[in-house]
Amino acid sequence: MVGDARKINLSEKSVDFICSNNTFKHVYPDILEAILSEFKRIIKTDGMMSHFIDMSDHFAHFDNSISIYNFLQFTEKQWRWIDNSIQPQNRMRFQQYHHMYTQLNIPFETGLVRTGDTDALAKVRIKTPFLSFSKEQLAVSHGYMFSKFLI
Repeated sequence: MVGDARKINLSEKSVDFICSNNTFKHVYPDILEAILSEFKRIIKTDGMMSHFIDMSDHFAHFDNSISIYNFLQFTEKQWRWIDNSIQPQNRMRFQQYHHMYTQLNIPFETGLVRTGDTDALAKVRIKTPFLSFSKEQLAVSHGYMFSKFLI
């Protein structure tokens, strides 16, 4: 099925399992919120969701001169100039994903994370909107979100 995940042509409570791998990072927050709302609509009352999220700066995957935290040094205004529509990066941190789940009343069973590298993070001058996060929260490089809906 190809289409807009914000409007899936499936009946309510018709899907047993929804899974994504390294996808959420490339979806802007307002769109992701709408997608998660749609997932909640179509998931069965005893269904499950599993989402693995890579929260690293993907530019670092091919540029060895920067760390996976490089994109945290830019303000929102600066990031709009750097980010691109081919492979967008939303820069959300794990706590922000968890907050979005909470706001949408989506069960959150497990939140496993890779703790990341606080030494590499320390070399980056963190900018707003990331100043309110602890170093440990910012250093998380990957997260796994698992939800089990109740009968």
